[in-house]
Amino acid sequence: MKDAHKVVWTEGMFLRPHHFQQAENYLEGYMRNWGQAHSGCFWGFLTLDLDQTLLRQGKIALNAASGIMPDGTPFRFAGAQQAPAPLSIAENKTGENVVLALPTYRAGREDVIFQESPEALARYLAYENEVDDLNAVSVGSAALQFGRLRLRLMLESELNAEWTALGRYPRAGKARRQQSAS
Repeated sequence: MKDAHKVVWTEGMFLRPHHFQQAENYLEGYMRNWGQAHSGCFWGFLTLDLDQTLLRQGKIALNAASGIMPDGTPFRFAGAQQAPAPLSIAENKTGENVVLALPTYRAGREDVIFQESPEALARYLAYENEVDDLNAVSVGSAALQFGRLRLRLMLESELNAEWTALGRYPRAGKARRQQSAS
C-alpha cells in the first residue's frame, strides 16, 4: 500500500515534483479506501469490447475497455494506440483463461518508466501530449508528460504476486466473460 499522507500547501513554498506525487498518492489511497468501504465487490469491467476479427485468428485483443482493477486502480482506453498489445494463444494453451493485468504497486519500486521494457514492473509508461491552457486568459498550449497504465493481456497461469488482474476469458469455444477474484 502507498504511504499516503495529505500534503500541506503553504504560501511561498518551493514546489517540487514530490509534492504532487505525494498529493496524488493521498488522493488515490483515499478513493481506494472509500471504494472498498462502500462495496463488497467494487471492481470489475464497466465496458469491454473484444476484437472479433482477431479472435477468429486465435488472438485476444481489446478494442476498448473501462473498469476498476482489484487494487482500486481505475482504467479506460479506446483504440489500438491505448489498448494493451494483442495476445496470441498457442495451440497447446487452448482452454486457458486470459486476464487483463497490471503490475502491482510496491513501495520503493519505480512507478513510471520512460521507455517501454517488457521486464519492467512499473505501472505507468510516460508519454508526451500537447494540451491547451484552460484559463480564460490563455498562454497557449504546452507539452506535458502523462503516465499511461501498462495494462497487459496475459494467461492466468502466468500471474504471480507482481500482478493484479481482472476477468477470465476462456479460449475454447465462444468468448464469454466470467468474474474473477484474481
